[in-house]
Amino acid sequence: MTRSIGLGLILLSGLLASAQESAPAAKTSSVAGTVVKEPGSEPLKKVLVQVIAERQGESYTASTDGEGHFRLDNVAPGRYNIFFEKTGFAGVNGRGLKSDSNVVSVQAGQALEDLLFRMLPTAVISGRVTDEDGDPMHEVRVFVQRKKPGRTGREGVGMVGTNDLGEYRLAGLFPGEYWIVAMPPPDFRDYVRQREKSTAEGNNGDSKTDTRYVTTYYPGTYDATEA
Repeated sequence: MTRSIGLGLILLSGLLASAQESAPAAKTSSVAGTVVKEPGSEPLKKVLVQVIAERQGESYTASTDGEGHFRLDNVAPGRYNIFFEKTGFAGVNGRGLKSDSNVVSVQAGQALEDLLFRMLPTAVISGRVTDEDGDPMHEVRVFVQRKKPGRTGREGVGMVGTNDLGEYRLAGLFPGEYWIVAMPPPDFRDYVRQREKSTAEGNNGDSKTDTRYVTTYYPGTYDATEA
């Protein structure tokens, strides 16, 4: 009796091992595609591709090759946002409109192939800020504004300070129309109490002209409507 039970167990183990070896391996999911320059279809290499789950979970990273191609294997099923990053470029959709991310759904065992994504070269605004004598002005804050989409008014999209040569440069701007605003550094005379100023003017018997730099819009106006 003991010998028969032992033999049965050995035979059962062998059958289970054989079944496991013959079972097909489960297919894994993958995401692959190409990133091209817009307009046209020139492949973009060295684009950082980030695939991040909509909910807290998996994330994957890849970089495009010389043909603009990328591939991510062993991707867990779920919904993902795909982000692209390359200096001097911004992602756009098929209509040429700015697109910060793309959403894809990955099913178990699915291979998403031949996805096509586009990136547009971004714009640069540069210039120089000078005083009335043409001398460079340092630490002037230069703002870039654009019209709010679908609304009246403007919104800031970038800011930089001038260097010792009065120069400024704002990069990574999506092509379009912008306003440029130069705001001078704080004038310490603004911190003097008004009463002390009035007393000093009274003692002198006359009023001195108080000159200072004010916020200026390109191409040299103080009125925002004329910028």
